[in-house]
This record gives sequence, structure tokens and C-alpha cells, in this order.
Amino acid sequence: MYYGTPADHYIFTKYANMYIKSALYNYTDTGVYTIADVNELTWVNSYSSEAGSVVRGLTSDGTFIITSLTAHSLVLTQNAFTPDGPRFEVITFKK
Repeated sequence: MYYGTPADHYIFTKYANMYIKSALYNYTDTGVYTIADVNELTWVNSYSSEAGSVVRGLTSDGTFIITSLTAHSLVLTQNAFTPDGPRFEVITFKK
């Protein structure tokens, strides 16, 4: 479980680009997101840097359901079965 800090930033542009800066492990990432079926959001990461190590390559965390969206918050949930077992995740963004 990771609780974000004020140093974390997630920027979703109107051009479907996504920029992530996370204080955990000094992590940065860029990607492209899509919204489908009105309430589903998926993103594909294209570049990441963790503790100074750069990783290039396409990765995806699967599809998230937009559970709540207001002018000041976004809540995404994911409930999926993976080869490693069930995965449940909630991501809450606040402006």
C-alpha cells in the first residue's frame, strides 16, 4: 500500500499524454492514456526512471474503472485476475 505525498504529481493532458512524478523511489514516467466506454481508463507507459535507472519500453497496468470524477478528484479502481492471482487497486487523485 502506498499513500502519496505532496511531492507526487500525475498530469493528464487533453492530448492524452500522462506524466507521473512519484516521490516513492524517485520515480518518473510518461505514457499515453485512453478513455473508453465512458468510464474506463487505460494507459501505456513508454518511459520510466527509478532511482536514476532508465527503462524504456511499453507496459500497461490494464484497465481502470472511473469510479468517481469531480472537479477536484478522480478515483480509479481495478479488479482483475492476473497470472499472479487477483489484483485489486484503488487510486485516488486530488487536485
